[in-house]
Amino acid sequence: MPRYAVKLSNKAEAGLRRLHSTTRSKVQDILDNFLSNTPLLRVPGKVKKLKGEYTGILQYDVTDSVRIRYFVDEKENIVYVDYIGPHP
Repeated sequence: MPRYAVKLSNKAEAGLRRLHSTTRSKVQDILDNFLSNTPLLRVPGKVKKLKGEYTGILQYDVTDSVRIRYFVDEKENIVYVDYIGPHP
């Protein structure tokens, strides 16, 4: 049973639909497995904390060009994904 519920914003859902099917499958696997179980795990080269106006937001680098940007509400055990797509 996943520890965290994963909720996608409308913008993130639209970004997911625009991805190539292979990349979309990778992203879906990350959403279903990594983000729902260990969203705060810092994976070197993959997960980083953003700075500046994005302080508190985490970014998962799926490929060299595709990112997942998300916020973890530890109190409610919810991961809010606000962006999926190319590096903004």
